[in-house]
Amino acid sequence: MSDLINQNEIFEGVGIATEEDVRSLLKALEANEGVTDIANLTGGAALQPQSLEGTLALLTAQEKHLTLWKNVPKDSAVSTIEEYSMQLGYGMDDSGWVQQMETPDEADPYIKRGYSTIKFMRQIWKVSDVASMVTGIMDAEVVAKQSAVMRVLRRVNRTLYSGDSNLVPESIDGFETAIKNNGSKDHVRDLRGGVPTSDDFRFLAELITANLGNVEGAGLYVSPGGMTTIDSLLVPGQRFLQNQLGADGKIAYGWGVDRIHTSFGTIIPKVDIFLASEYEGKTVPKIPDPANPMNLIEGKTSAKAPDTPSIAVANVASVSGSLWRDTASVRPSNRTYRFRVAAGNRFGLSKACAAADAGAAVPEGGGIEITITPAGTGNPATYYEIYSEQVEGSGDYRLVAKVKATAPTTVYIDKNEDIPGTTKMFLLDLTSVGDMRSFTVKRLAPIFSQELAKIGAYRWGMVNMFLTPVYYAPLRFAMLKNVAIGGQSKSKFIEI
Repeated sequence: MSDLINQNEIFEGVGIATEEDVRSLLKALEANEGVTDIANLTGGAALQPQSLEGTLALLTAQEKHLTLWKNVPKDSAVSTIEEYSMQLGYGMDDSGWVQQMETPDEADPYIKRGYSTIKFMRQIWKVSDVASMVTGIMDAEVVAKQSAVMRVLRRVNRTLYSGDSNLVPESIDGFETAIKNNGSKDHVRDLRGGVPTSDDFRFLAELITANLGNVEGAGLYVSPGGMTTIDSLLVPGQRFLQNQLGADGKIAYGWGVDRIHTSFGTIIPKVDIFLASEYEGKTVPKIPDPANPMNLIEGKTSAKAPDTPSIAVANVASVSGSLWRDTASVRPSNRTYRFRVAAGNRFGLSKACAAADAGAAVPEGGGIEITITPAGTGNPATYYEIYSEQVEGSGDYRLVAKVKATAPTTVYIDKNEDIPGTTKMFLLDLTSVGDMRSFTVKRLAPIFSQELAKIGAYRWGMVNMFLTPVYYAPLRFAMLKNVAIGGQSKSKFIEI
C-alpha cells in the first residue's frame, strides 16, 4: 500500500482514487505508526482524530468578522431586475404667494426611476465518499458546506466595499463605486498619507446631514490598522482619563475610541478585518504554498484567470491634476518608483509581472505612464490591478489602482492620486429606515445549498446567493482615502 500512495492516481478496476483518498482510508484502517508528519496533514486528512483530544483550531474568518454584511439592511427581491423610484424633491417652491382669487403655479415632485440587476454568487463544496466514511473530528460534509458558505459571505462582504461592475460585469457595485459616482467630489476626502482629525469627521457628518441623512449611530467602517490610527489620535500624556483609576486604587493603562462625537450626531467606529485585504494590505496575488498552506507564495489565483501581462513604464513631464510634489511627506516626487501589474477577470488574478520602473525620477507635477500588454494566452482580462511602492526601492508592492482592460493595450497614468499602503474609511448612514432608507441589499432568496448530481466518488454541490445592492441615496455615504495606518493588519488566515 505504501507504494500505492506514492502515485498520483490508483486504478483498482472499479474507479479512481487520489493519493489523498487512499491516505485517508489507510489512516482509518491502520494505527498510523508510519505517518510521521502529522502536523502538515491537509484536506480531509486534517480532520482525522490523532488522539483522544478531538479538537479543531479554527483560524479562519468567522461570521462575526463579516462586519458590513451583518449591518446592511436586507430585503426580498421578486425579479432579476429590481426597479424602484426615488423622490428627489417636493417640487420648486419659489412661488406660492398669490392674490386672493389666484391659482398658484404647478410644482410637481421630482421622481427618478432606477433599477438594479441581480448578480449571482456561487461556491462549490465537495466531499469524497471515503472522507464521508471516515470518523473525524468534524463531519467532512459539514466542514465543506460551511467553508463554501464563508467563501460566499466573505467575498460579498469585501465586494460591498470595493466592487465595480465596470471591471467585472458579473460583480455588484460596492460603496466605493457608489460614492465616486454620486456626482460630488466632496464625499471623498483625501488625507494624503496623513491621519484624520475631528475636522474631517465633522465635515463628513455635515455632508450626510445636508443630504437628509442620519449621523447619529452611523458606522465608520475601518480596518484594524485604521482603528489603531483612530485610537492614536487621543494622547492623554501625563494625565489620567476618567475611569482609568479603579475602585481598588489601581490605574488601568491604555484607552480605546468607541465613539466620535460631532454636532450632527455620534459616529460609531466598526472594525472590519476585510478592509485591510481590499486596501492597505492588498499586494500582488498570492496563493497557499502546496508544500505548506500556512505560507503564501506568488501565483495565479485561478486556473481560469488571465496569464501574466507585461508592462512598460515611462515618466510624463506634465500631467493635468498631478499630485506629485517634492515637498510631500509621503511618496514625494523626485524619486524612482517601481510597478507590478496583475491581470484579472471574474475568476481571479494572474501572477504579477516582474517589477519595472521608468529609469528616472518622476518630476513634480508630472506622472508615471504604465502601458500594459496582455499575455496573449489564457482567458482574456477584463481589468488590471496595479501595484507600486510607497517608499522608493522598498520592494513592498501595494495596490495603487484597478483599471479596465482595453485593446490592444491599456495605459494608466499614475498621478499619485492613490498612495499605496494607505487605507480607506467609510462613513455610512445605514440607520435610516422606511421611506428615508438610504440603502438595502435585495435578495431573491436567503443563502442556500444545492446538491448536484453524483458524477464520481464524491458528493458535491453549490452554495448560492443571488443579490443586488440598491443605493437609494448615495450622497449619504462618504469616504476618507489615503489614510495612514497604525500597522499593516492583513492576516493570511482570511485569504486561504
